[in-house]
Amino acid sequence: MAGRGRASRGGTWQRELVGVVAVAAAVVAVNAPYLLRVVHFDPALLYSALGEHVRNWLLPGTAQIEPNLGITAQALGHRSAVDLLSGRVPWWNPYEGVGAPLAGEMQAASFFPPVLLLVLLDGQLALHMLLELVAGISTFALLRQLRVRVPVAAGAGVAFALCGTFAWLRNAAENPVAFLPLALCGVELARRSAAARRRGGWVLVAVAVALMAVSGFPETAYLEGLFVVVWALGRLPTVTGARRARFVANLAAGGLAGLAVAAPVLVAFFDYLRQGYVAGHTGSLAAMSLPGASSATLGFPWMFGPVFADLSSSSAPAATVRAMWGSIGGYLTPLVVLLGLGGLLAVSSFRLLRLLLGLWCLVFLGRTFGVPVLDGLANAIPGGHAVAIYRYAPPTWELAAVVLAALFLEEVASGRVKVSRALVALAAGACALGAAAFAGWGLAQQILSAPDERRFLVGSLAAAVVVLVVCVAAVVVASAVPRRRGLAVGVLAVTMGMEAVAFFGTTTLSAPEHGRLDLAPVTYLRAHLGTQRFYTLGPLQPEYGSYFGLAELDTNDLPVPEAWYRYVPRHLDSNTVADLFNGGYELSPAGPSPTTALVRNLAAYEALGVRYVLTPPATKLPRPLVAVFTSPTTWIYRLPSAAPLLSSPHGRCTVHPQGFERFEVRCPSATTLTYREMDMAGWSVAVDGAPSALRRSGALFQAVSVPAGTSEVRFSYRPPHLVAALLVAALGVVAVLAGVVLWLMARRGVAAV
Repeated sequence: MAGRGRASRGGTWQRELVGVVAVAAAVVAVNAPYLLRVVHFDPALLYSALGEHVRNWLLPGTAQIEPNLGITAQALGHRSAVDLLSGRVPWWNPYEGVGAPLAGEMQAASFFPPVLLLVLLDGQLALHMLLELVAGISTFALLRQLRVRVPVAAGAGVAFALCGTFAWLRNAAENPVAFLPLALCGVELARRSAAARRRGGWVLVAVAVALMAVSGFPETAYLEGLFVVVWALGRLPTVTGARRARFVANLAAGGLAGLAVAAPVLVAFFDYLRQGYVAGHTGSLAAMSLPGASSATLGFPWMFGPVFADLSSSSAPAATVRAMWGSIGGYLTPLVVLLGLGGLLAVSSFRLLRLLLGLWCLVFLGRTFGVPVLDGLANAIPGGHAVAIYRYAPPTWELAAVVLAALFLEEVASGRVKVSRALVALAAGACALGAAAFAGWGLAQQILSAPDERRFLVGSLAAAVVVLVVCVAAVVVASAVPRRRGLAVGVLAVTMGMEAVAFFGTTTLSAPEHGRLDLAPVTYLRAHLGTQRFYTLGPLQPEYGSYFGLAELDTNDLPVPEAWYRYVPRHLDSNTVADLFNGGYELSPAGPSPTTALVRNLAAYEALGVRYVLTPPATKLPRPLVAVFTSPTTWIYRLPSAAPLLSSPHGRCTVHPQGFERFEVRCPSATTLTYREMDMAGWSVAVDGAPSALRRSGALFQAVSVPAGTSEVRFSYRPPHLVAALLVAALGVVAVLAGVVLWLMARRGVAAV
């Protein structure tokens, strides 16, 4: 059934506003230490290797688990925003390796509108708060459409706005999360339109799908898309006959229109996949899951202490927890576990939807923790073997649990849940929490060896016990004293929101309280590097060359061009891989160090245009490298014979760069120029305004012929099939705008009637 619950009391706009304000207040409160500058959010302090005097606030560890918050989300996102605001379309990134696609890389979120915030001071914080607000308010709106009363919807909105994925992950993988409940709101609007025999209702689906597609992380967006389909299946029985066909048509129209709007980005992405290296995304991810002990994070997120804290030991327990932090993607709080199981087992309405949400949680949680059979079911979905489900599915089961929790509270408040059935469901939740605690207990005891560290273990268990007692008491009171149902449920809704604030806020305690960036090396390179490249053995980590607009040979990214992936171990460093070519990563401790590889292959680095090498302070490099700059974080060495970005044989031509893609060239005779930028499908060149032929030069680069005399040479990169993609996007935008107009006309007609 569509839900037999009556509409919540006082459905005025003032009550709706109170719910929205409550969600917004929670987001602001949990981020207050950043807003008040008590602690710093800037990921560059931790991940650029230019940070000085960085000191944590109250707890050790880090405030998030994912270095890509800085390496790709901040650095490449900032580069995209700068390009857009400078009037350049960010198709290509000349600052990574020997050049690579930028928009097609996806994690840069190049055409995601909020990415423009990254040009601001603390823009990364503003972006994350915006995503949290959208997620929370959309969840509130979704539950209101399901006739959940305002206090419960607000508590659930806070719970998802501050969910485990937003608390821990924080790289581009979280960007699509905000639009999952928005897409489900669109499904509900489409269902209502179909039930009322009205056209439309699909525009919100289109907007949400488009935003998910361009937001920077295809894996998360894909899994969320599947979740939206499952939700729609759960709502299908609520419409019948021709109305059901209209509902399906509305959803199909919304999905197709949203994908059409995102077509240019998707074309760039799939073209890059065709020419790029993607590591385990070819299938090996199907065999990966989280350690069984990490299932304790389903109710006890902080059982193992702060993120990455005190794990320098080489012991097996420390290695297990490091692996967990390096691969996990979210958590559930104890009250959401209890109430979510209540929604699954004790609620009588939304039968098919609840069943499908429960099955989704079962299958994808089983896949996350490597449960036999269940992991096979998840891998069997189309593309499942190529997606890191264990890391990027958590927002879907987090939202499913929050929705089930809200449905349970609504039925308790309405008096439709028998107390015996509710208590049985809560007992099942208590057993689930007990199993999770048991799974992680032994490992947590080994990791938290010091007495003061045991507070995380004891505190986690105590919080769960308190929550269980409050939950049982509130359900009993709601059943025994009907006049107090609203109060009892309100207490649980507030507790759900406060619990989310407390668990999310714990991350802030590990944020940097003090620190500054040493930007002197950046200033030096900006004055001397020009269009050549630098290579780092530590400071100014990739992809922060892109952030500062400095061409950096190092790469720490996926995808990377396939030719670059093959080139790095063959010619530059045999003991590393191109997607972790950061001046420090070694495949084997017994192999050559990055410094040794640099000295051995110096000519190869120079041939790629490397003019400077950055090292940690007091690092001695042999001649012919010459030290030219020192700062507290960085020493800079100059190489004697770095090749220019564009050159002729034996230097016969005079080349004046006008940036990375435009050159003025003067040659005594017709010759061939080598352009030291990665050769990939999509490049073109014009000589004096006339298209000319490009051909491969060596293993990586491009060559073009020029006549004698002075010429203007202009290179340009555009993804193949871009014109067709832009046409499709234009049609998608027109369709969405037309849908908005028709919806407004329909509403005006209804109002007139």
